[in-house]
Amino acid sequence: MLALKGLAGHVPPGMSILYDAKYGFGWNDPRGWIVYFGTSANDVELKMRVYESMVNSLTQRGIRPALINVTYPTAPYYRMSQ
Repeated sequence: MLALKGLAGHVPPGMSILYDAKYGFGWNDPRGWIVYFGTSANDVELKMRVYESMVNSLTQRGIRPALINVTYPTAPYYRMSQ
């Protein structure tokens, strides 16, 4: 529940927090992808900084992912739609 509380302040307006057994908590980003942050309350602020950095980098390169995962902020990744 701590992870859920930690993420609650970062959810974009009008979006609901999702839970996936494999990826943990996240949401459907209004920019067109799903983002997951895992189930740990540790490093929520770091995960958010990594996420925004990834979004900025991907946007600058014209890449629109289907999924971004920052469960492990030292090894974030994104996936394109299949």
